Amino acid sequence: MNRIGMSIIISHPDKLSIEEQIKVFAEIGFDSFFLSCGVTDEYDRIPQWAELAQRCGIVFEAVHAPSDGMNAVWIKDTAGDAYMARIGRIVEYCSDGGVEKLVMHVSGGDALPVNSCGLDRYAVLETRAKSCGVRLCYENGDRIDHLEAVLARSDPFHGFCYDCGHEACYTLDAMLLKKWGNRLLYTHLHDNRGYGCGDLHWMPFDGVCDWAVLATGFVSCGYTGTLNLELACHSNAAYGEMPYADFVRAAKDRAVRFGEMLKNY
Repeated sequence: MNRIGMSIIISHPDKLSIEEQIKVFAEIGFDSFFLSCGVTDEYDRIPQWAELAQRCGIVFEAVHAPSDGMNAVWIKDTAGDAYMARIGRIVEYCSDGGVEKLVMHVSGGDALPVNSCGLDRYAVLETRAKSCGVRLCYENGDRIDHLEAVLARSDPFHGFCYDCGHEACYTLDAMLLKKWGNRLLYTHLHDNRGYGCGDLHWMPFDGVCDWAVLATGFVSCGYTGTLNLELACHSNAAYGEMPYADFVRAAKDRAVRFGEMLKNY
């Protein structure tokens, strides 16, 4: 049976701290959570949050690496080296806290074409992460050429983070689960209005994503890991009108509903 997970968020009007959100997730019955991108730059606190999670009986499973600087990796200059050094430090904080996964976007927007400079940098980072016991999970975003190049060359210890909302609104019909399901380590589940209509991070079943097709895809690739929600409140007024705990309860219901669908395929 798949675990269910939830992302730390910053867009709810209640503005609960990371510590408060961890406690809410545990009380409501999520199995795990992850630290989403943009929530904080205090990555040195990862071991402290991991300790709190352990006390609360919930798994701190993943950290989303910052994406600012990701395109510099493909440029042969010191900015790319500095970004990778920053990610390397986050890897070590994850290792210190027993957080087993670091999710990364490898490009976006106007990144330079795939090249050996970028691929070599990821190879070095992978070696460092593997030595720390941290698995890099490369996530699909608004372009997938760099993602597929990195995955094709990566150590099998590392793998793919599938974001269904990003595929729906950015790269429709890319069939990423079919291509990379054998490397699937983690998920970001959320909904939106479809291709070209924005990355809204709605709860499952509130948009146009075909969750039956997604369930079939997960079953076909044998995925047994966490069904992890990556949600936001800024693009749906109804979410912000709920007290934060009620929002999390509603999110859990959606995750459980999707998990039940997987049992039928």
